[in-house]
Amino acid sequence: MIGKGLGRNRWALAVRVLYTSSGHPQGERPPLSHARNETVLPSKLREGKLRNMNAETHSCCFCDGLVRGTSGAPWDTILHDSDRFVITPTKGSLVPGWLLVVAKTHAICTGAISTNECQELKSCLARAQDLVRQNFGPPTVFEHGPFHPNTTLGCGIDHLHLHVAPLSFSLRNAVNRLFPATEWRTISDLSGTNALFDAHIGYGIVQEPNDRMYWCQPPAGIRQFFRRAIACELEMPAEFDYAEFPHLLNVRHTLRHIPQASS
Repeated sequence: MIGKGLGRNRWALAVRVLYTSSGHPQGERPPLSHARNETVLPSKLREGKLRNMNAETHSCCFCDGLVRGTSGAPWDTILHDSDRFVITPTKGSLVPGWLLVVAKTHAICTGAISTNECQELKSCLARAQDLVRQNFGPPTVFEHGPFHPNTTLGCGIDHLHLHVAPLSFSLRNAVNRLFPATEWRTISDLSGTNALFDAHIGYGIVQEPNDRMYWCQPPAGIRQFFRRAIACELEMPAEFDYAEFPHLLNVRHTLRHIPQASS
């Protein structure tokens, strides 16, 4: 059961906001930090403050490479750039056309950002969906949403990023085949993740083509559970790990078919 082990008040807060309102129950959230060494943590977010993270406790491949423009890796090629977000290919593209929407400043997940920032994220996500749809096929959107750093859910990258991939199958069904205990609930849209984050609930969200958005509590202790499910459907279960299998040929295929720095 999804609510098992959660505090009653936390679960009630999440359900009440998710299913009765699309707004945030405690007003506008603070904006993303514009400092390199700050991150959004739930314990400080509700006080309207950000917690400083020094270099020893905060190391991020997106902040250190992609955002600074020092990476040089093909998967850090910027295909589209907005004020707060960029679109890039992804390392470990199990299929060609797999994109990421990445925040330029450091927050742990979509649930941690402000209403205005979420509106811009939705716009950038729509752009990524169009790029995938026009060049590769119907896009599926998903996100791992940890509420604190250094968890298996975060997969070692505790920095807001959404996946947009042209999958030829249902990702939710693929997850259920691999992890049968997974339960799905509808969510209004990306804004609904605020309630989960405030309730300290780690989440996975999926939106398949022409369908509503759904969320689940991910299987405990499993890294990259979405990628594992995708790799199994593609009959390459051993190649789920982006660090071990970067799938460079698929990244290059993506770059050949999607123009760089599109507006």
